[in-house]
Amino acid sequence: MTEIELSLPLKHARFVLQAIDFRLETWKKAVESAELDEDEISDINNDSMLLQGVRDDLETKLAAY
Repeated sequence: MTEIELSLPLKHARFVLQAIDFRLETWKKAVESAELDEDEISDINNDSMLLQGVRDDLETKLAAY
């Protein structure tokens, strides 16, 4: 996988973390609503796992500060 480096001020990184948390919660509610078909739920679950990994990585890096 190709990687990029991104340099953000701490405050901006915290905003990104909050935005990720908001997105994950939105997806969770959408899945729980029972208004989605199996394909949509599967897509959301896959995207959620990827985004959770990004979130965990960002949180680990923020914890160092």
